[in-house]
Amino acid sequence: MHKLRFSHLFSFAILMAAYTFQKGSAQSPPGFQPPVSNHLTVSYGSDAISPAGITVPVDDSTEVASAPSLGLDDARATFVTIMLDFSIETAGSNTTLLHWVLPGLSSNGATNLSSQRAEIAPYFPPGPPAGQTHTYGIFLYNEPTNFAVPENFVPFFKNLTAPGASVLTRVGFNLTNFVVETGLGAPVAADWFLVRNATMSSTTTTTATSSRAVSATNTGASTGSTSSTSSNPLTTQSASDAMTIRIKSIVVAFGALCFVVNLL
Repeated sequence: MHKLRFSHLFSFAILMAAYTFQKGSAQSPPGFQPPVSNHLTVSYGSDAISPAGITVPVDDSTEVASAPSLGLDDARATFVTIMLDFSIETAGSNTTLLHWVLPGLSSNGATNLSSQRAEIAPYFPPGPPAGQTHTYGIFLYNEPTNFAVPENFVPFFKNLTAPGASVLTRVGFNLTNFVVETGLGAPVAADWFLVRNATMSSTTTTTATSSRAVSATNTGASTGSTSSTSSNPLTTQSASDAMTIRIKSIVVAFGALCFVVNLL
């Protein structure tokens, strides 16, 4: 009898510890400061980016061609969302590419978030070069009263929609400075994912090199590595963290199964 009770308690302890551990997992990309523990629901069509850190093959890029729908439990404020690619390399160092900025998101008492406001930065879909895996983060911030784009950021955003604008105009966005100058504060929720382009061709190295060279010129840096694959440590950590999340999920399921079996 005591043995049975101990078995019940042990299984229950495993279940609760795994559940607590999973709930505390960061929903922001590894290395992002400050870490964000609250999950932002990000869905492309009927497919949700869950758990945070999953990999989306570039073959599924049609699914991410349009801006995702967002959701947040118990949302009782107005929000701004910002989406970034953290895997852009210039001169062997890492920088960002801005994919999306949308203010005025609210839920009206529901989980789904929507906005009637114009995008500050029009959505640009993920699409890493051949042979690369990029890390994308989507962050949700409380929108301050009288939120507006700081004057020194106005030229940057105008360039995004200028006739003939290149994707390179999105490179080098300084999220830290933007957050400080707008008073956004720390993110209230986040989600992140990887997009992998496994395509390899004879032009992969040339394409990747040319892209980095132009990006480096755009940011005032020198030309970087000619490797066709991203050596960004953030991407490596992301893949590891995604595996950790899957392991946690398995532990949760195993704990639950043990608990139920012991009750039979």
